Amino acid sequence: MMYCKKKNSNKMNTALVAILILTCYLQMYQAQTRRARCYRKHVCGVNGKTYRNECVASRRGIIVACKRRCPCKPNCNCVRSYRPVCGWNGQTYGSRCLAFCERVGVRCPWPCPCFTTWN
Repeated sequence: MMYCKKKNSNKMNTALVAILILTCYLQMYQAQTRRARCYRKHVCGVNGKTYRNECVASRRGIIVACKRRCPCKPNCNCVRSYRPVCGWNGQTYGSRCLAFCERVGVRCPWPCPCFTTWN
């Protein structure tokens, strides 16, 4: 019976050593990814301010909106058809979708200028 107990304890010791090695590896990996994240280039926070890197933003409690300088532009997948619209900023955009991608509202559904009165 002693032989069986000794054999089971060896298996348990091997499992504990394997868990210890795996835990150390995961901690080193996490530290490396955290360090790499800190040296990235500028990021834009959800508050609209540019931060030097992701770590600076997270230390200040800011969620990263995009990994570039502000402002963040949405990834737009607009159909490439030409239906010009006039934006509220007075510029003509190729379509309503392209205007919204630039975060500009549409003033009228034709090229600028928009006429407000019909004579």
